[in-house]
Amino acid sequence: MGITTSKKIGNAVERNRSRRIIRAAFRENLPSIKGGYDFVFVARSRTKHLKSTDVSAIMAKHLAKAGVKKIREIFSSDASSFTKGTFRLICRPCAGIIRPALTMP
Repeated sequence: MGITTSKKIGNAVERNRSRRIIRAAFRENLPSIKGGYDFVFVARSRTKHLKSTDVSAIMAKHLAKAGVKKIREIFSSDASSFTKGTFRLICRPCAGIIRPALTMP
């Protein structure tokens, strides 16, 4: 799993906060993710303002949409309200065959 944060996010403190939030959300979703994939999360400007639980719900929704979750879950409407500009998920199998990136608006 990789996380990228550009200087557009803010200063070092804000970039580190964005990385911590994404890392915590990924840890919450890790038990339900299929193995054999590499993930790259690109932080967006809104990431630093959200809590990891909000990002976790968004991440679960997008991981399911990408087809890498073991069990499909029903998501609340709360998650969809935060999706715009939160982060971008790039997912590909480890075998080297590139899957299309799942890009969030």
